Amino acid sequence: MTIYGVDQVDAEELRHPFARLAETPEQWRCIFNESLQSIRAFLAAHDNLEIVAKCVHQAMVGATKKKENPRWAEGEYEPWMLIEPAELEVVQALALMQLSPRKQIPASPASMQRLLPEIPKCSYAFSRMQPLRYPDDPEREQLISKVRIQTMFHRNLFVKEDCETVVRSIFQLIDDLTITELGFAFSEMFSALVALARKIERRLNEYFDRAREGLTAESEAEALNSIEFFRTISPVARRAWAKCKKQSTTLEDLRLGAFQLSELCHAWPYMLDKAELRSVFGAAAVAFFERISLRPGELASANPEHFFMNNPVWRRPFVALDERTLYLPLPSLFYGFPFHILEQFLVGRPALEQAYSDARAKFLEEMIATHVATGMPNARTYQKILWRDDVTGTLYENDVVALIGNTIFVFEAKSGRLDDVARRGGERSLVRNFKDLFVEPGKQARRLEEYLNTKGKNARLWIKGTCDTVHLDLDKPKVVHKFSICIEHFAALTSAKHNLKVLGAIKDENAWAPVLSLGELMLIWRYLDTEVSFFHYLTRRATLEELVDFEGDEQDILSLYLINGLCIDPAKVQGRRLSFLNVDGPVRTGKTPRHERTEFEIFGIPLSYYWRSTLKEIYRDADLHHRFDIIQIVLNQDPYVLAGIEKHVQKWKRGLVSEKKGDLLFARNTIGSRVFVLAYHLTKWSMTAEEWSERARSIACDAAAAIFEASDCAVILRVRKSREDTYDGLSFHRLQRARRGPATR
Repeated sequence: MTIYGVDQVDAEELRHPFARLAETPEQWRCIFNESLQSIRAFLAAHDNLEIVAKCVHQAMVGATKKKENPRWAEGEYEPWMLIEPAELEVVQALALMQLSPRKQIPASPASMQRLLPEIPKCSYAFSRMQPLRYPDDPEREQLISKVRIQTMFHRNLFVKEDCETVVRSIFQLIDDLTITELGFAFSEMFSALVALARKIERRLNEYFDRAREGLTAESEAEALNSIEFFRTISPVARRAWAKCKKQSTTLEDLRLGAFQLSELCHAWPYMLDKAELRSVFGAAAVAFFERISLRPGELASANPEHFFMNNPVWRRPFVALDERTLYLPLPSLFYGFPFHILEQFLVGRPALEQAYSDARAKFLEEMIATHVATGMPNARTYQKILWRDDVTGTLYENDVVALIGNTIFVFEAKSGRLDDVARRGGERSLVRNFKDLFVEPGKQARRLEEYLNTKGKNARLWIKGTCDTVHLDLDKPKVVHKFSICIEHFAALTSAKHNLKVLGAIKDENAWAPVLSLGELMLIWRYLDTEVSFFHYLTRRATLEELVDFEGDEQDILSLYLINGLCIDPAKVQGRRLSFLNVDGPVRTGKTPRHERTEFEIFGIPLSYYWRSTLKEIYRDADLHHRFDIIQIVLNQDPYVLAGIEKHVQKWKRGLVSEKKGDLLFARNTIGSRVFVLAYHLTKWSMTAEEWSERARSIACDAAAAIFEASDCAVILRVRKSREDTYDGLSFHRLQRARRGPATR
């Protein structure tokens, strides 16, 4: 196994079941046109809104099934299991192209089985039918194709609860202005959408509960009760039961009858009475719902090819059926496209657009500072740091800077949004967006890093607005880690540096800072809810690409950390690019983070009781200036090597190890330019503080650095007859390579 806790998968197993249907873009276009026509004809021949709802329910069941086996494998998937949630949006838009009145004609199960495979086939063919732009540059071509697929299928920037918090909080900052210019408060309208989504969820649960109760009824009365429910909510079900009830004479007949009636009214949970909505949400909210509604036939003249990457239902998710009824089959759009839904009202209003842009920037910086400060309670966290370049005289600003131990974290916030053209693969917009949102923050952070390295303790930084001096204790060498935090990005595509290099958006590799979305930062904060784990993850995430080239988003990386602490052996990877697929299970379970983050707990890294106890004691020693450096060194070692050291020490304390074996044990791990060395010194006799200081310095400079060219070295002392359970002495040394050997700094 290359990576502990993760299986290897043959790339052939990952091929989509439709991948072999065609080879050229022209062939794929033919398949696309045929599938599109089949879907439109089916919708025209049946109750199109009922078909949309039935597809939604089939996709729900399919998503549950795929959790059990997330890999594509021939013969293991039913057609309805292939449908992705994003494809349902296309089906809804196609239904709204229909000009003829809605038909009260249900679809039989056999007919649905013919329709369902056409939906994923159509979208897959669309993704493959685009003409090649760079036939001689397949890597660039593949990247642009991935951008399109990302736009087609990727939805939620945040988990549900975070989405509600973030979107509502941003819009609250401009509510006064939106009331003045538009007549309603954005945050109140979003809250109404969220409440409506929950209402539909309750109706959906009621619908499924009634269907299940009818199918599993233990008495005729229970079955008839379920039947009566479906008769009440659907005229079609009422007519069907009127024709069939005389033939239903047994309990089994009634069970099947209840189930069949439920199949005729999938649309009921999504049918909303306006009068009822007004009584619950108010007239202003219902008026807003109507403004973000489409009417049947309104998309008749639209080009259906545009639905895949610029779907009107993203901005207008409701269907206004008549003066009394709204239809909302995809309330998930409120979480997938919350900004699209509300940003459309800003167009052509410069004051409102500027206020919104300022609100996004302010909120993003505050959220970064809050999550960093609470995630690392012992860190000193600063916002809006100013400093001046002595050479050019230029005044620079950095958004959030945190100092913990001897480590400085620099977070640059980019609150801008991705252009629609860039989302569709428009190359100029794509390069511009990538540079502005994902590369420029790294350059900003790099400038500060170079300034700190050059000026050292003579560097001067202050807080914008107050001019209070920022003390980063630069008399001792610091390690700087950089991050770019944005509100929205292309997930896996912008998480990895090599994609930006392929596009030509980045040339200076030293200016790169890993890109996290705000939602991803909040996810890390939620799952790594102890200071030690949060700190260590950030140090590893900042340097991950110095260790391995990968393809995956932050959920994959965080999940891998929760599985094995990002313990990856580059030699075993052998220079190959890692592609993470369905690794994100550990972060899809939901978690309520602990309130007290100074509790000690390590995630993912399999440490023994001894090493956990040792690190816990180190962490609890608030007077130990280098405690986070030492913890980092230990956590960066191979757990199996640490286990070997522990086993050797236990034998040595019992006198089972010959003194000829030596009194020094070493563990080391190289991550990019840094070599983390753990030296374990065994001795029969205790030492004075002065003796230990000299001995530890000698081990670090003469032994560890000479053998391993160490950059960070922790030395642990163990005395044979000691009563200490963990260690008798502890020392940290940061070393710098020099022409004539290493020297302690």
